[in-house]
Order: sequence, then structure tokens, then C-alpha cells
Amino acid sequence: MTNMGFHTFVLLLVLSALAWKGEASWHVATGACGGQIGNKGYFWAIRRNCSPNGDGMTCEQVCKANEQRLLDHTSHRRPRVDCYDAFYVSYRVMYHYNTGCTWRANHCGPNYCCCRTPY
Repeated sequence: MTNMGFHTFVLLLVLSALAWKGEASWHVATGACGGQIGNKGYFWAIRRNCSPNGDGMTCEQVCKANEQRLLDHTSHRRPRVDCYDAFYVSYRVMYHYNTGCTWRANHCGPNYCCCRTPY
């Protein structure tokens, strides 16, 4: 393997690991949101940018910003999408905010918002 080929291989390996880590976090968040839904309805775990230079949205705003896209995936039209919980999920730790839907924007707290339709 040439030096350039080796560097390309390592780069692809790192990118694959990072993509898997993100996908694994989403799966964990989806399971956590499902465990907290408490009643019937469609639900989603939506990633929130909680960095200081993030998008400036709370989880409630994240759910509303994705509302139409999420409603398009339901089998019956629902009236709206609301936030009902929030989690911080990373590689080795998870924190439950217990309704962190209004957590201050651009302040790292929940990085996954639990959004649902009313039933």
C-alpha cells in the first residue's frame, strides 16, 4: 500500500467510526425517548446543536422546526409535534433531563430532543 493509500485508508476508517458513533447515539436516544413517551403516539429523537455557537434553539423549538417533516412520516395526519423530554447522549454516558424541552439555547445540555405527536 502506498503512503497516500494508507493515509486515505486511515481517514476512511476514522470517518466510518465517527459516523457509527453518531448513529449509535441516535439509536440510544430513540430508545430512551420511547421509554419516556408514556402514552400512544408517534415519537422521534431529534439531534439538537447545544454548542455555544449552535443554532440558538431549545428542544421545543427543534421539534417545531422539524414539525412538517415529521408529520409527513405519520400514517395519519396529526395536528402538531411537541417536545416531551430531552437527553444528553455521548459515547459512554447519558443524562436524562426530565422534560428539558426549554433548556437554554446555545448552552450545552440536552443534545437529543424527544418529539411526539398527540394521539
